Amino acid sequence: MDVGDWITLGAVLVALGIGVASILYTQSLQKKERKEKLLNEIIEWAENVTRVNFGGEITAAPSKVIQGRLANVNRLLGCQLLEVKGKGIIKQSALSINQELGDAVNNILNSLNVVINVLKQGVPYDESEEAKGILIANNSVLEQNIRNLLNMVSESRKTKP
Repeated sequence: MDVGDWITLGAVLVALGIGVASILYTQSLQKKERKEKLLNEIIEWAENVTRVNFGGEITAAPSKVIQGRLANVNRLLGCQLLEVKGKGIIKQSALSINQELGDAVNNILNSLNVVINVLKQGVPYDESEEAKGILIANNSVLEQNIRNLLNMVSESRKTKP
């Protein structure tokens, strides 16, 4: 091999190294973007859980009883939709980011299931003192679970993908 062959071989190796580095960098960016997208989705989901359970708006109804029943139906439907979305988040890859993050989402799902079970029993149970007591106790657990999840999301953002 003469000098020209060595120079050509060197140029090919440098170009190959640059290409591999570029591919690895692009993959790293894509992984980071997927993680950030999922974390944003988890935050949005947790905010929606909060809205459904701690303050939804109901349009005017003829009486307080009907208004209360509409609120419970809306809350039940909202919780059921959020339950499906939460399960999707776990399946999608919350567990691949961090096992504890998936567990935190699951804790919120457990609280949602308490609400769903009470509301599924319908009137007059959902207006009973027993049901109100269960929901009030569950609300404090749910609030704490949401805080924990949002703290974990914040911590996950600080770590590499």
